[in-house]
Amino acid sequence: MEKKCVHKFLMYFSVFLPGMIEATTGCCGFNDNNVTCIKCCNNYHMVENTCKECTVGSWGDNCTNVCPYPFFGDGCTNICGCNQTMCNKEKGCLNLAENVTLEQKTSEQKTYHSSIPFSKKMFIAIGAAVGMSLLALVLLFILLHRKRGVDVLTYIDNHTLQILRHQVNLRGISGRINSLGKFLRTDK
Repeated sequence: MEKKCVHKFLMYFSVFLPGMIEATTGCCGFNDNNVTCIKCCNNYHMVENTCKECTVGSWGDNCTNVCPYPFFGDGCTNICGCNQTMCNKEKGCLNLAENVTLEQKTSEQKTYHSSIPFSKKMFIAIGAAVGMSLLALVLLFILLHRKRGVDVLTYIDNHTLQILRHQVNLRGISGRINSLGKFLRTDK
């Protein structure tokens, strides 16, 4: 992953920065009288004494490099969303729904836009919402069921406690009655 990030940075640096220097003419080197271009900038090549932009799928000094995977297209500014064997350096993925386009806002700020169809995005969003709702309902059911179970146990415990107290009271009374009976019998 880190290697990809470094590669992307170097790719953008070498593709965009030199081209911004002389973007209007594409010429980075003139003859002594500053009239005739003798060297084209990166991402340009010489065609009939004029610097022309690289063809789709190529870049670099005199357009000698082809777009490395996962980049494709004009200036190698698009990114394939498929595997390397399916990514064409000029057109991108054979399945166009998997391409991701890179839009350059400024020289420092770049934004990715996915070209996945809206219906697929909507399906994913709805599926996630339904899944989260079901999870919330299951958790609510579990919490309510546990709370009700605690109330029943509390009622049973209170009822049992009342029965036990009643039995203790009865034993206490019967013990007193027995003691009173013994006391009365000893007086005779």
